[in-house]
Amino acid sequence: MTDGSKGTFLSVRDLAHAFPAKRGLGGPRDPVPALRGVSFDLEEGRCLAVVGESGSGKTTLVRCLLRLVEPDEGEVLFRGVDILRMSPGDLLSFRRKAQIVFQDPFGSLNPRLRAGPMLVEVLQVHAGSATPEARGEKAESLLEMVGLHRSHRTRFPHEFSGGQRQRLGIARALSVGPELLVLDEPVSALDLSVQAQILNLLKDLQERLSLTLILVAHDLSVVRHLADRVAVMRAGEIVELSSVDRLFQDPSHPYTRGLLETVGWE
Repeated sequence: MTDGSKGTFLSVRDLAHAFPAKRGLGGPRDPVPALRGVSFDLEEGRCLAVVGESGSGKTTLVRCLLRLVEPDEGEVLFRGVDILRMSPGDLLSFRRKAQIVFQDPFGSLNPRLRAGPMLVEVLQVHAGSATPEARGEKAESLLEMVGLHRSHRTRFPHEFSGGQRQRLGIARALSVGPELLVLDEPVSALDLSVQAQILNLLKDLQERLSLTLILVAHDLSVVRHLADRVAVMRAGEIVELSSVDRLFQDPSHPYTRGLLETVGWE
């Protein structure tokens, strides 16, 4: 992780979103709030972990930050520019700077494409001026960057192990040279031994590529390993926001203390 503050990289203010409810027997129901006025700042080069029980709003939050879900209210300032009010052209440029690694690597990869063409396809969309040879070479170097071999470019997703598929998902996210990498439960579907390998890879990539990370996680040991700061969410709100050391040593909110006690953290 980078040392020292580089200033505010991402600033979120009063972000709110509600999902429409299904009609009940008595007619339409009120929308279901998922985010209730969420605000926080993230410094460049840091890792913010977002934790909370299922249904607390963690995944909705990060999807709103990337405009995969359109929030109802609020601001998301990326280097001072509100991404919620970007033009289509500016939004495409933003998508090159902010990428996401999903929880299920197999579900997020095209099963009909081999690893090499999968990466080349992304490079062709976002860096169309490069030659086919340059795109192919870049794809192979991305495989090596995440701990795979160049020969893996000819494999389909089902021919990889779970950990290898997640490495491929990380390579695809890195292919456009992002500044912000959102990690949505990136190791929860993996075996414990593989989890440690992926976490070490992410930490190394953060340092090598000067990445800023947002980590969604329910495993507090994962948070302790990778994050600088932690936002604890409950019912669509951030109830505690502190450094990772302070949160584990002296949590201030009863809900946070309950989370730590649930997993037996002392």
